[in-house]
Amino acid sequence: SVDTILDCANLKETSNVEKLLVMGCFSERYGSDLVKEMPEVDKFFGTNDHSMVLSYLTGKEYKKDDPDYYRSILTPRHYAYLKVAEGCDNVCSFCSIPAMRGLQISTPLEGNLIEAKRLADSGVKELLVIAQDTTSYGWDLNPKSSLHELLDVLESVDGIDWIRLHYAHPAHLHREVIKRFSYLNKLIPYIDMPTQHGSDKVLKNMRRGLGSNGIRKRIDALRNANNNISIRTSMIVGFPGETEKEFQELYDFVEEIEFDHSHIAGGLSKIQTADNVIGIFTSRAMKERGRYQIQFMKTRSSSGVGQKVDLEFDVDSLRIRDLADDPEYKQFGKQRSTIYDSLKQTSKVSTT
Repeated sequence: SVDTILDCANLKETSNVEKLLVMGCFSERYGSDLVKEMPEVDKFFGTNDHSMVLSYLTGKEYKKDDPDYYRSILTPRHYAYLKVAEGCDNVCSFCSIPAMRGLQISTPLEGNLIEAKRLADSGVKELLVIAQDTTSYGWDLNPKSSLHELLDVLESVDGIDWIRLHYAHPAHLHREVIKRFSYLNKLIPYIDMPTQHGSDKVLKNMRRGLGSNGIRKRIDALRNANNNISIRTSMIVGFPGETEKEFQELYDFVEEIEFDHSHIAGGLSKIQTADNVIGIFTSRAMKERGRYQIQFMKTRSSSGVGQKVDLEFDVDSLRIRDLADDPEYKQFGKQRSTIYDSLKQTSKVSTT
């Protein structure tokens, strides 16, 4: 935000900060205006200007094949994000990503394989596959590729234990991807798939390309492929034109599906949409519907009680509390959790 940039600009006066650089969606979209309005910033960069940042900082020319170009891993060492595409071809009416990041550009299979192997060599055990829309991966390549082909390639990477799929679009979720949840060993039974709403009218206004029945069929197919799959979703409450009728349809939809985790977005204002229209998501609408949210979060988590699961921990970065001394823990009794004792001995444990 502008306030955050200005707060950082103050550091040039109060601490040992010489240069202030701004990079991301905000500067990608409004860079020319920001240059005029914010002279405190030394340089603005767009979302894909990575080599330009390196050149600015070092005074040298950099290309993607330079050894120093590889990104730093900011996550704990046991997992990392694998971004398989940049940009988006969708025209969702509430979203401004295509205007800021452009149309989709997929990384070729070979490039993703090289990156996955590099991450595995550095100790990464779990790949989080991401893009603006992972399910449309490869459509733009020549020759064309697909997400299920990518998953097959990643399955072969030695050292990687788990592959986790994020940001799937229901309208683009191919049956071949769904099938792989039944037999790929490293593809964990989890999918992050924003449904955005449960009302056909609102979904149409959002230009999502698939109605509520189509979403139901995708979810049924996922659960048929792997009955242990966890489905995370995101939804928008208070979308322009949503009435109590459409909201009730959303409520009934979520109650029926019983997502394992749901994120409800709302309270946003003045969002420039793909239709070049200002959409207002009012905080009032969010508050009026807030009483329903606790019921939205119905999950199937209770079905996991008593099951044995594998857990991976990065012991070097893990801070272990003694639960016996935790006031919040005492309300559940004074028995100590054996998992915390196990963590002091090993980096991989099985527990119930």
